[in-house]
Amino acid sequence: MESPAGRQPQDPPPQPDEVDRELNFFHEVHVIRGAILLLAFGMGVAILNYASVILIPVVLAVFLAYVLNPFVSALMRLRIPRTEIFMPRGLASLIVVIFAVGLTVALGILIGDQFGSFAADIARYEDQIADNVKNLQTRLQEWQGRIEGYMEPIRRSQLPGEASGVAGAGAVAPPDASPLPVESQKSLLEQTSELWLRASSYIAGGLSGLLGFLAQALTCIFVMLFMLIEAPSIRHKLINIMGTTDQRRDMVLEVLYNVNRDVQRYLFNRFATNSVLALVAMLCYWVYGLNYVLLLGILAGLFNFVPYVGPVVGSVFPALVAYIQFGTIESVFWVLVIYTALTGIEGNILTPVVLGRHLKLNSLAVILGLVFWGWLWGAIGMLLAIPIMAAIKAVALHVDDMRPIAELLRAD
Repeated sequence: MESPAGRQPQDPPPQPDEVDRELNFFHEVHVIRGAILLLAFGMGVAILNYASVILIPVVLAVFLAYVLNPFVSALMRLRIPRTEIFMPRGLASLIVVIFAVGLTVALGILIGDQFGSFAADIARYEDQIADNVKNLQTRLQEWQGRIEGYMEPIRRSQLPGEASGVAGAGAVAPPDASPLPVESQKSLLEQTSELWLRASSYIAGGLSGLLGFLAQALTCIFVMLFMLIEAPSIRHKLINIMGTTDQRRDMVLEVLYNVNRDVQRYLFNRFATNSVLALVAMLCYWVYGLNYVLLLGILAGLFNFVPYVGPVVGSVFPALVAYIQFGTIESVFWVLVIYTALTGIEGNILTPVVLGRHLKLNSLAVILGLVFWGWLWGAIGMLLAIPIMAAIKAVALHVDDMRPIAELLRAD
């Protein structure tokens, strides 16, 4: 037999030892890559926590700029009176930011005034609150007695035999404790100096907290203003920096478009629907005869920004006011029915119609995101959790290494 001409000899099949070495190599590569990713995630969380004083106002300003950008675009379509010149972006941004800050300050003053009126009126309801608490304690004692009556036959059946004598008959009474030594009275000067030290520490802590809050508020305002002014140039700079090829430029454009569409649509429409919810809640509480309807309506709109958790926490305030004012469980029940109906209609009918299923974030990811960002940045983190996850998902869909993150965030 002659061998066919020109046929190349085939490579021998890989030996078992070589296959095991290759498998071990790939396994080690995956382990090292996972360890690096875990280390990078830990470092990222540490940086987010350590730099929260700077990052919170900056991130909040970025997302507030998404909310206010449609108003800026609307003003830019207007002409300056008696001219043919359209309003420049800088002037439109300044007007929108001043209006937003003024509205926020007015809303804060209104909420503070309502809380002050509520605290002042508590003295008027003092006797009624005492009677309500007494009636509630009586009902709880009745329910406890009924439960103990139901449990008594079961308890008797579990007792082993007869009780043995009087417990502790031969117990020796403990000797009387020796009186404590009387402490020396402090001088008036020492008491005064200690009181002054405590008061000064409280005052210093309050002033430092107030100054820190003002610094963060000013940082948020200025970053938001310049984000609105420089939005078009920032977009072009990102495209020029990351779009080194035509394919990458198209990818960057699509990512920016998806982020703008998802985040801006979510934030703007969430603001609109919660404003409507606040107004409708005020009207329903007023028809029911509840006091402080302005405060309760504003709180309903604010708490509804946080999915799942916000409506549950927000239901406490109208229930508390209803019980203090009317003193009956029935009034609390009907107020909770009103609140649950309003938030249910908003969450299951109004918001899906307005937003659709555009974000497509699954419920478990939303809950875990609320827990994580709430633990990291507090109440502001819970407010920003959904737009942050929407932005991460929009980016992850176009980056191969981040596709698992997009799959975890995606709704089925």
